[in-house]
Amino acid sequence: MSDLGEAIRLYREALELRPAPHPDRSSSLINLANALLMRFAQIGTMSNIEQAIQLFQEALELTPTSHARRHYALYGLGRSLFSLFRLPASEIDIEEVVDLLQEALALRPTHHPLRGQTLPFLADDALEARFNLKGMAEDREEAVRLRAELAELRKKIEISEVGNNTFRHMHTLLHFFLS
Repeated sequence: MSDLGEAIRLYREALELRPAPHPDRSSSLINLANALLMRFAQIGTMSNIEQAIQLFQEALELTPTSHARRHYALYGLGRSLFSLFRLPASEIDIEEVVDLLQEALALRPTHHPLRGQTLPFLADDALEARFNLKGMAEDREEAVRLRAELAELRKKIEISEVGNNTFRHMHTLLHFFLS
């Protein structure tokens, strides 16, 4: 059995240990759904993506709008639906995908560590797809704005990493000379 297959098996077991109305059931649903989405991306089995969508939907239903972790279910469902949208003869509504991802992004404000994960998926995939379908200039403008925000975010991360590396290097030198 592959590592991913083993992870899915274990996530299924964990889900069984958290029947409704267990307060952490939504986390188990999301973990299993993410693993199934990953397996769909690897081997393309429709049952994996269909089950992932159902699990993300259930997690969303269990998670109140005020819940701090709701963004995980929104983002996962948006990604899953977009994966289906990209298939030939898909009947997935790109509007729903964009709405889910925009709601997830709203719950991942500027300082949120996962905002950088949502930005490119919304800008480069969902908004671009909707622009290609409907030709709405606002989608292209929003995608450009989100890409600029992502570039700024990446710049801050790079600066932070340079600072951390410099600190580590100085610490190593200091330790070397004081030893």
